[in-house]
Amino acid sequence: MLGAHSIELDASVDADVFEKFIVEKFAPAWKEPRDGLQIVFLKGDRGARIGRFQLVFVFDSEETRNRYFPEEGGDATPVMAKTLEPVSEVMQELGQFGIESKAFTDYQVLTPKSGAKSVTE
Repeated sequence: MLGAHSIELDASVDADVFEKFIVEKFAPAWKEPRDGLQIVFLKGDRGARIGRFQLVFVFDSEETRNRYFPEEGGDATPVMAKTLEPVSEVMQELGQFGIESKAFTDYQVLTPKSGAKSVTE
């Protein structure tokens, strides 16, 4: 199960500074999945969102997604807060960038054994 969130940076945020934070601090903190969850940032290389960012929640199952976010558009559960505790410092720093996600879609993986590498490799 993947949750894709289109990210918009606050106008005051320097995209290069944000990208540096993601690469140098956020990515190492989320290198390994935690309790069935991994969080990945993507940057558009081609197409309609070139140079813009996407946040992807990678859940090991629909049940895990529902444990963290039981309702569409709803707030995260206390289970999510507990999972974020080990990376709370980097998550607080992420919040300082004023990112916003107005559009998201959760996707079910239909081809898990397609031979493609993991989305996080």
